[in-house]
Amino acid sequence: MNQFSHFWSNLRSSFWFMPSLIVVASIALAAVLIEADSAVSNQWLAQWPRLFGTGAEGARGMMSTIAGSMMTVSLVEDGLMIAMAAALLGIGH
Repeated sequence: MNQFSHFWSNLRSSFWFMPSLIVVASIALAAVLIEADSAVSNQWLAQWPRLFGTGAEGARGMMSTIAGSMMTVSLVEDGLMIAMAAALLGIGH
């Protein structure tokens, strides 16, 4: 038991333990959700047409909006970091 406890402690303290656990759980969840999706009929799609009725064009628009907002946040953050570094180093005085 002490050997297992030592092994478990070393495993948990490893840098790759939690990310690999998340990857394995994500793969298992994806398989379960794909099976659940194929088992359920398409009747529930008709109940929420605004949510699921957009198709490929709606998904493309949503993804481009998300990507654009992510780029905006990233660029604003980079600009703030450069301004902070310039202020800390005394550049521009």
